Amino acid sequence: MSDTLHNFIAFLQRSGILSEAEASNIRDVNEDGTVRDSDAILADVSGHLTEFQLSELREGKADKLILGDHLLILDRLGRGGMGQVFLARHTLMKRNVAVKFILPDDDEKANASRKERFIREVQTASKLSHPNIVGAMDAGFRGDLCFLVMEHVPGANLGRLVRTTGPMSLTAALDVIVQVARGLEYAHGKGIIHRDIKPSNLLRRDDGVVKILDMGLARVEPLTAGELPDTDATENDWLTRRGQLLGTIDYMAPEQAADPRQADGRSDIYSLGCTLYFLLTGTPPFKREESPLSRLIAHRESPVPLLAEVRKDVPETFQACFEKMLAKSPRQRYNNVAELLVDLEAARSREAEAVATLDETVRLDQPVAKRRRGVGAIALGLLLVVGLVLWQTGLVSRWRTADDMPTVITNAEKSYRLLEQLVLRRDVLAPPQLDRWELTSDRLVMPEGDPTAKLRFRAEVADDFRLQLAVSRRSGAGPLAIGIVARQRQFLFLVDRRGGTLLLTANGRAAANVPDSLRISEAERSQLEVQVRGREVRLLGDGVELISYPDIATLDPEPRQGWSIGDTEAFFIGSNERSSFEITELKLGPLPSESAPNSR
Repeated sequence: MSDTLHNFIAFLQRSGILSEAEASNIRDVNEDGTVRDSDAILADVSGHLTEFQLSELREGKADKLILGDHLLILDRLGRGGMGQVFLARHTLMKRNVAVKFILPDDDEKANASRKERFIREVQTASKLSHPNIVGAMDAGFRGDLCFLVMEHVPGANLGRLVRTTGPMSLTAALDVIVQVARGLEYAHGKGIIHRDIKPSNLLRRDDGVVKILDMGLARVEPLTAGELPDTDATENDWLTRRGQLLGTIDYMAPEQAADPRQADGRSDIYSLGCTLYFLLTGTPPFKREESPLSRLIAHRESPVPLLAEVRKDVPETFQACFEKMLAKSPRQRYNNVAELLVDLEAARSREAEAVATLDETVRLDQPVAKRRRGVGAIALGLLLVVGLVLWQTGLVSRWRTADDMPTVITNAEKSYRLLEQLVLRRDVLAPPQLDRWELTSDRLVMPEGDPTAKLRFRAEVADDFRLQLAVSRRSGAGPLAIGIVARQRQFLFLVDRRGGTLLLTANGRAAANVPDSLRISEAERSQLEVQVRGREVRLLGDGVELISYPDIATLDPEPRQGWSIGDTEAFFIGSNERSSFEITELKLGPLPSESAPNSR
C-alpha cells in the first residue's frame, strides 16, 4: 500500500468514516503472503467513497482528497477560468462545504497576480454575513494552490433552473429579485460591488432562499487603474478578457463595459434588471445580437425592451420600474438598492393582490415573435394548479377544491420538469400535507408508512401530449396511481397492481388489464410514460408498451359515485394503498408528431 493511500485510510478512520474494525481488516498482503494491489484495497473501502474519490484514488491522487485536518473532498462541482470548486465534508463539523481552489499559472508573474486577486476575494468574502449571500468559512494555501471554504448551498442556479423549467411567473421572479436586492443592499453598505450579477451566480435553495455566489469579481471600492486589462490588447482579446474578468457581457452595465472604474452599486442594479428579464423570458435582453461587441453596443444604445411584448401577464405599471433599472445612464437609474426595493416590494404586493382576485388561472400568451411566425394553434401553455391533497380509505376520496390550489404559470411550446416548478411554489403549497413529503428540485417522496398525501395538478396541454415519470418503490406492495385527463375524459392507470397494469375509467370499469407487465422495484428506477395522440392513449414502461387503448372517447365520461375528486380536470399521482414511491422525474409536455410510440 502506498504511503498516500495509507494516510488516506488513516484519515477515514480518524474521521469516523471507517470504524476501527473496518480499518483493521484492510491489509497490505493476502493470507498467502502475496502483496495486494491497490484495486483490491480500494474494494474494501469502496462502500464509503464516491465515484470521484475512487477515480482519484485509482490515479494515485489520495493526497489530493484531504485538505488540512478536517476536510475530505467528495466530488467536483465545477470549474471556471481561474479555478475549480469541489464538494467536501468537514469531518469535525459534520457538514458539507464547498471548496474553491485557484489554479496556479505557468507564468510566475501571472501566478502571483492570481494569488493577490484570490487574497482580495477572501478578504472581501470575510466581510459578508447575510442570508442572501453565500458565506465564507475558511481560507488557506496548499503549495501553489489557494483555497476558500464556503457554505455549500444545495439547489440549482437560476440560469440552469430557467433553462430546465422555463420562464418564471412574475410573482416567482419578483421573489428572487427582492432577495438578491437585499443581499446587494447589505454588500453595498460594506462598500462592496459584485460586478457580475447574473442568473448563474444566483443559487436557489430547495426551501426557496436565494443566495448570491461567486464573489470572485467583487471589489472593494475604488478599483485601481492597475487592475484594468492591458490597453494594447486587440479588440477581441479585450472583450474576451473583460467578459471573463470584469463581468459578463449579456448582463453588464454600459459604464462598466466602458471603464470598470465607473462601476458602482447602480451597475449591479442594471445587471439585476437584465437578470429579471432572463427570469421572465428565458433569454438576456439583447441576446439577439450575435457578436460580443454588438451586444455591448446594444446595451449602450438600444431601447429597453418592452416586457409586454413578450409577457402579456406582466402589468404595464411594472415597465417603469424595469426601465429605471436598465436606464443607459447610471444617473437615471435608482440611486441605490434601498430605493429599488421600495418599488419592487410595491410591485410584489400589487401582484399578490391581483393573483388573489383571479377567479381562474390566466393563460400566458405566446410571445409576439412566435405569433408573427404564424404559430396559431394552441400549444403547450401549462397552467399548473398544484396541491397536495388527502385520500381517505379506498381508491379515491375528497380533494381540495381547485380554488384552493396555488398557480404556477410557465411558457408555451416546450416540456417542463414539474418537480422544479413545485419547488418554486413550495411556499404556497398547502400545509400540513406537504410537511410529510420530501420535496426537492430532483425528487418527490411519498411519506414512509403513511402515504395519505397525494399530488394533484391541473394543466392545459397540447392536443398530443405525454407525461413522463421516473419512479422507484420505497415501501409496500400496492400500485402506483397515475390519473390522466384527455379528450374530456378522466381515467386512471394502476401500475404494478400485483405485477399487472390496469386502465380504470371514471366509473370504475376496467377498460384494459395486463396481468403481468411491470414491477416497480426498490433497486432501480422505472421509466413510465403516458402518451396521448389523437384519440389513442398508451402507457409505456421502460420503453415497452404496457397498455394501448385505441379510443379515449369510448371511456365512460361520468365518474361513479364515490369518485369524488371534485375537479375532474385534475391530473394526479399517488397510491391508494399503504405504499410509498420516490419520483425523480415528473415531466409534462407536447408529444412530437414525428416521434415513434415509445419515443422519449
